[in-house]
Amino acid sequence: MARALGGYAERVEKPEEIAPAINRARRATEEGTAALLEFITGEEIVYSHPRAL
Repeated sequence: MARALGGYAERVEKPEEIAPAINRARRATEEGTAALLEFITGEEIVYSHPRAL
């Protein structure tokens, strides 16, 4: 969504990528572009719901 509106967006999944991603986002905001970082901090667990009888 951020990119569609002309902003900078990045998804970060590895801990070692956090600092570089923040630096890239900071540079984008210094150039006047809004920035959005999405941090994936853990594995999602999908639960199935039993069907109601």
